[in-house]
Amino acid sequence: MPEPTNAQPKKEPKLLRGSCVLWLVGVSAAIVLLSKLVGIVFPPPDVPLFEPAPDVHVFADPADAEARVGRTLPLPAETTGAAFHAAAWYPTDSPVFPAGTLHAVYAKDDRRLFDVVELPGTDASFYDRYAPGVPGPDAAVGTSVGRVVNLGLRHPVCIDATDTRPLRLCQITKRFVFERNGRVVIIAADGNALTDGELLVIARSIPQ
Repeated sequence: MPEPTNAQPKKEPKLLRGSCVLWLVGVSAAIVLLSKLVGIVFPPPDVPLFEPAPDVHVFADPADAEARVGRTLPLPAETTGAAFHAAAWYPTDSPVFPAGTLHAVYAKDDRRLFDVVELPGTDASFYDRYAPGVPGPDAAVGTSVGRVVNLGLRHPVCIDATDTRPLRLCQITKRFVFERNGRVVIIAADGNALTDGELLVIARSIPQ
């Protein structure tokens, strides 16, 4: 058994400790500066709010959109605190949407919170095309049945607002999808902004 000793542990020189702290501060400052330079040289992509199309019509007022489209828009009464931001109408087929598609965006605190998309001439057979992912259990939406479809993105990528798109956007992480009167309706959550339950509440508040 070793004999007990009164020897004191060697103390790290104060100068060495101070040098390490200064080194860490310098590295942190360099990383911050580099990230800012990268943002200047390689700015975030200017992702549009709506799918581009030659004849897409964009409206800042839902009343103007309804007057042009000639019918009531599928807008929810419950929005979890978000406000109507803008809507787009596609009168003809686009590379993504069928003719007559309506796409409304709701925002809160300068960030998109969710989208509402109505696709005419579609039914449940189009779910995989417009709402791919892992489907959850069925949930009643009035006389219809819908479900949350999860894309499995735990850490969605976000991009800041730009001069042409004054909203911060994140990747869509999940959608609530249902079919009503020959139209598929999709509520898409921006990033992790909404729970499954909130998506269902929004869906159920869209007038039939």
